[in-house]
Formats: sequence, structure tokens, C-alpha cells
Amino acid sequence: MGLQHFGDRCVGTRICGFLWSLRGHPTGRDRFPRRGVVPEHHGFVSLLQRLSTSPEEACLMDRSRILSNVWLAAGLVALNVVLFNLIMEPVNALRLDTTQGKIYSLSPVTKRIIRNLDEKVRIRAYISSMDLVYEQLRPLVPEILNLLDEYAVASDGKVIFERIIPEDDPAAEKAAQAKYGITATPYVFQDQRQKGVRSFYFSIVVEYAGTSPTTVSIDDLVEPDIFDPAEGQRLKLKNVEYAVTRAIKKSVEEFESRRDVFQRFPHKAVVRTYITPKEQLPEILKEVPEISDKVLSDLAKASNGKLEYIPVPVPEDPAEQRRKAAELNVSPIPFTRDRDIYLWATLEIDGKLYAVMPLMDLESGVGEFALRQAFEQVFRRLTPGMQRVIGLAQDMPKQDPMASAMGRPTPPPRFGEIGKRLGEDYEVRNIDLKTLNKVPADIDLLLVMGPRSLTPEAVFAIDQYVMRGGRAIFAVDRTDVELMNWGRLMGTAAKTGLEDLLGRWGVTLSEEGVFDEACGVFPWPDGETPPGRRPALSDHRWASLPLVGDVPGGVQRDHPLTSNFEVARFWYPSAIETTDVDGIETTWLLRSSPRAWTAPATSFEPDFARHPLGFPAPGDDERGRHVFAVALRGTFKSWFSDHDVPRKLDEDTASSDGKKEENGEADGDKKDAAKGNGDDAKTQEEKKVVSAPLTQSRPTRLLVIANDDFVDDFQAVTAQWGMPLSFYRMNARFFAAAVDWMLQDEDLQAIRNRGRSYRPLKPIEEPTKKTIIFWNFAAPLILLVLLGLGLMAARANRRPMI
Repeated sequence: MGLQHFGDRCVGTRICGFLWSLRGHPTGRDRFPRRGVVPEHHGFVSLLQRLSTSPEEACLMDRSRILSNVWLAAGLVALNVVLFNLIMEPVNALRLDTTQGKIYSLSPVTKRIIRNLDEKVRIRAYISSMDLVYEQLRPLVPEILNLLDEYAVASDGKVIFERIIPEDDPAAEKAAQAKYGITATPYVFQDQRQKGVRSFYFSIVVEYAGTSPTTVSIDDLVEPDIFDPAEGQRLKLKNVEYAVTRAIKKSVEEFESRRDVFQRFPHKAVVRTYITPKEQLPEILKEVPEISDKVLSDLAKASNGKLEYIPVPVPEDPAEQRRKAAELNVSPIPFTRDRDIYLWATLEIDGKLYAVMPLMDLESGVGEFALRQAFEQVFRRLTPGMQRVIGLAQDMPKQDPMASAMGRPTPPPRFGEIGKRLGEDYEVRNIDLKTLNKVPADIDLLLVMGPRSLTPEAVFAIDQYVMRGGRAIFAVDRTDVELMNWGRLMGTAAKTGLEDLLGRWGVTLSEEGVFDEACGVFPWPDGETPPGRRPALSDHRWASLPLVGDVPGGVQRDHPLTSNFEVARFWYPSAIETTDVDGIETTWLLRSSPRAWTAPATSFEPDFARHPLGFPAPGDDERGRHVFAVALRGTFKSWFSDHDVPRKLDEDTASSDGKKEENGEADGDKKDAAKGNGDDAKTQEEKKVVSAPLTQSRPTRLLVIANDDFVDDFQAVTAQWGMPLSFYRMNARFFAAAVDWMLQDEDLQAIRNRGRSYRPLKPIEEPTKKTIIFWNFAAPLILLVLLGLGLMAARANRRPMI
């Protein structure tokens, strides 16, 4: 078919004229170059020259030749794309992360850990399909899977990652429940057509060398987000890298310790099981006898004779069953009105009953993984040196006899929640500060939490623990704040009993509380509440709740503990003042904004009707920064090197060596010694040597935080009320990082601090808001006018084509 003509010009001529103009040739009469002048052709223009040497020739060129050249060019482009992908396919580690802190990339610490593994690690992500996963968690799934894929890419083949959708593979779902203790999480859903309950899987299993599996649950991966109450509850990812890397380290340690636990196990253990026959058990429990027999038989076989496994048969006669159960110190489990069942194991250590353990858990169900893990943890706990030990020293509550008679339980300790969190990585032992007279020698880290008026014996015990090279964290302040009821708060000054000891090491706590304009929010009644009415609460900013990390200059970024610190909120903290002490290096870690001030405890009750931040603020000359946390490193001198040892300890020590005497005789000895009685003077000198303290420590480290409320259970409870009260998890994260640093697990500490930082947007002033709004409307109009003017100018300068 011929070319279609419009007027006196054909379409082909117009197209080729345009292509010719791209080559740099003039149009019209001057479109042919002068003789002897060779035009320059580069790149794409050179290709056009070959396709069309002139508009007239292009119009007469055979169409098949044009199409063949086009197809050739397209084929070459496609071939280049394919070859580029084939060449770059092995380079799967090429990634670009432009976020602050590189939160979507693995840290150098994690890369070093996984590349130095001796055996392969298999990571299995048991995550349901997107239509089953809870709606708010769906956007988080790709991020988790991408990060886990990073482990495989960065490990040089040491890590194998796979995602498993349990609902699509019944065998894998059963194995996940039985072998790894993974269960589905139910939730209520509602859409336009129906409402009901669904369940989904959201867990990760890390398995080293085909054994020692460690599970990362949904609670380790997800936490409530900081949100506006009007928008409802939202969820966000925790530090997934920290959770997975911690699981890898834990799996490796368990693999190594499993080989060594019975070699180092210093006891003789006997496990007796008392289990109802399989045919008499309900359907959901019929696997218990077989699973428990397999687990305990394997442990006994691996123990080299240190563990004996004895299954005790359950008699058929109910009365005989109860008699035998009483001998084993177990009780029947009521299942139905007319039938009892038994699912117990007793553990004896060196001939003494150590524990009675149920063989199924109502939360984790029946599974080989959970049962094996429970027994291995017991044996590991009884083996010296298998787990780091933390001493959680606090005032332990005592049972009120009257409350006990009424059946009321003993109240929980004040720092129970933080102890539970630390128990995931360490062995935590509660120590009562009221009765403390010696810190056990196997304590790796001592946490002194909220001490009040410590006895001299307790102070001496802490002093000597540090002198032995022990490490300690002191969470202390000198203010007591009691919430009487909503609308009534009482503050009093307090003494810790550690004033002299910390002062010896260059640390002094202020008797006043610190207030700051950079502060947190807490609910409080707007006015007086009539009797019998529930108070109407509103969120108010409290100057007595300083926020740290939200103000420039408030965090020591050069220190490994706080290099990636996010934010923390304190509750009526004290201020720390430091003095230089020979042999001790002191570094401040956290401090207030320059707009902070101090006030006595008697003025702790807020008045929001008169003061926007609840408390009267002084002038600028009385404001300044105040330190909340300091790290100390070096050799520490004992307070008791030039002060008397507590008399009770002196007498007890002397008594243990047979040198304690009656008061009257001791007084007589002193008189005789004054008269020159050499024998009695020698006895007194021996007593002095017996009770003499250690006077100087070897190099160690201490951490002092001028607040004890920021990680107590009250903060944990209020965090459940939602934002803006949910700073507890950030406080707990900082405290856990401090524990890691104190125990020198700097790998986990560095990863833990790589979580998403709390970086709120700064408030915008009203004039700035109006300026932004104006330019949002004006800028597009101005650009549109400029574009129109440019097009008009281009048309005016265009030369007509002839």
C-alpha cells in the first residue's frame, strides 16, 4: 500500500523530516550539507542516519527494511537486558539502604556472627498466608521476610532460610506444634459479610546443626506502636534482627551446652514419671506417655549415668492410685467428675526431691520440644557456669499474717516485670535488701533497685561485692512519690543508705527532684471530683516526667551503651553530681534539657489549673542540664577501708573462728590491753584481721541511674493503657541493653540498640504553617505559568519546515 498524503506533504515525509532534524541538519532549502562538509553523528543520531539519509530517500525506502532494522534494535536491547540479569544474578548481596541507622540491613556484628558459624543454621518462618494474617500485621510480613533473606545472603551459605505456610502443609503444621511448640494465634475478624474467629501463625524457628531449635514468637517480633488514641491501637515491629540473632546465639550455646551439660553436671538425678495409661487418657493427651518416655529416655542415655529414668505404673484401683501419688508428692488432676488422671514427673537431686513437674502445659500444650526444653533448663540451672546469673536486689514483700489467714496471696515484688524480661536471657535471682548481709559469689551482675535506708550490713555486702571485682547497676533516687488516688499525690524525701558508699566513688544524688520542659504525659483529673464519682481524666504534660533522647545534647552518643539510644521517660528522678576520684573514669550518659530545674519533694503534687506543666517554673538563671545516668570504670576503694565494719558482721565473723567472747570479757580484754597485756592485744589484732574488709577492687565497671521508678511494675501497668504512656518498653529496652553492656555481651547490646529510633517531628509554629499552606497552592500555579511562557517562546522561535 502507498503512503497516505495530507495536503502536499506525506506522513512519511513529516516523520523523516523530524528524524532528520534530530541529526542536527537544517530543514528546508539548507537541509543538504555543503560539499566537503561531513556532519558529526554520535549515538542515537548515528543510528537515525543509517535508517534515513534524507527525508526524500526515507520516504521511498522499502518498508520491510525499516521494520527489520527496528526489530533488530529491539532484539539487541532485549538481549542486553537478559545478559545483564544473567551477569548480575550471582551478585545478590548488592543492596542499598538509605535509612538512618541502616535499619533494613544487617549490622556488621550479625554478619560476623553468622559467617563464623561452624555448622549451618536453618531459619524457618512459620507465617500464614496474607489473607489469614491479622490485618495490622500484613504490612510487616514483607519486611520480616526480606530481613530473613538478608541472613541467607550475608552468611556465605551458613544460613538457610525458608518460609512455611502451615495451613498449606498439614505435616509441617503438626511438626511445628509438636517439635517446636508453635501454636496459632486466634483473633476476631469482621468484614461486610461475616464475623468470626480466625487463627494465624507468626513465629520463626532457628535451628543450629539440625538440633537445638530456638523459637522467636510473635511477642518477640511485634509491639504496640506509639499512636494517637483517636486512631486506635496499632502495631509495629520490634528489633527483628536482635530477636533472630539472639536466637542464633542461644541455639549455638544450647548446642554446645547440651554436649557439656551432663559432663559438668555435679549431681545424681532421678526422674520418676507417674502417668495414667494411654487408653484411659482423653484424646488430646494420648501422646503424652509416648513423648515423655522418648524425651526422658534420650536424656538418660546422654547423661553417662548421671540421670536415671524410672516410670512408675499407675495402679488400677483408685484408692491405690491416690496412695501411690501421695508417696510421690503428686496429686490427681480432675478431668471429669468420676475420673482423675495423672501426668506428673518428679525430679530428685542427690536423693532429695527437687521439683514436681507437670508433663503438659495448658498454654504450650503437649509437645516434645517444650518438655525437652523444660528438663534441660533445670539441668543447666543446676550446672555451675552454664548461665550468667543476675542478682535482682530489691525490697521483697512480706506476707501479712491476717491476709494469709484470709487466703490472700503475697503481693508481687516491685520489679517483677523487668526481672521476667531479663530471665529470657539470664538466670535471675531475687535478693532481699532488707536481710542482705552477703552477695553470693556466683552473681555475675548485681542490680540494686530502689534501696531505702539500707542496713550497714547490706551496704558492707554491696561494698565487698564490688571490691571482689563484681559489676553492679544502681537504680536509685532520693524521692518517694506515692499515688494516693486520682487527684492526690504525695512526695517525700528519702534516703537510700548508699549515700556514703556512692560518694566515695564520686557520685552524689540530689535530695531534690528534677523537672524539665521536655517531659512526658500522664492522665490526671481536670478538677475536683465529687464524692462517689469517678474522676474525669485528661492527658497532661508533667514537668516531673523528663524525656531523655528527644532533646539535642541529652545523650552521650560516643559511649557504646547509648550510641543508638532511643528515648526514655523518668518518673521524679534525682540529679547526679560527680567529682573526680583517682583511678575511676566517669562518663555521663543521659541528661536533661537546658530548660530543667530542681525542686523539693514537698512540691511534687501537680496543679494544672495554675501551671501548664503542673509545677511552677523558676527563672532562666535557675535552669540548666542535670545528669540522670553515669558510667564508672576503674578500680574502686572500699568505704570500709577507713571506717568501722558493722559490729554484727564483726561479731559473726569472729564467732565463726572461735574468737567471739562475752561482752564483759571483751571489755576486760580492752582494759588489759591498755595496760600492756600482750596476749590479749594479740587476740584483738587477730579479730581485726579476721573482719578486715577488702580495700580496693580490681578493674570493674558500675552504672548509676538516678531513678528507680522508670522500670518498676507501675510503669509496666500504665504502659498497657496505650500511648502516650507506653514508654515502659523503651525504658526496659535501655535497661536490658545496660545489662548486656555490663556483662560485656556487646554483640547483642550493639544490635539491640539498632531498633527504630523514636524521632518525633518538631512542632511547627502557626506562621510557618500558614507559609507552607500558601506555597502548596502558589508553587504549582507559578510553575504552570512558567511552563506556558516557555512553550510560547519555543513556538515563536521555531523555523517553519518547507
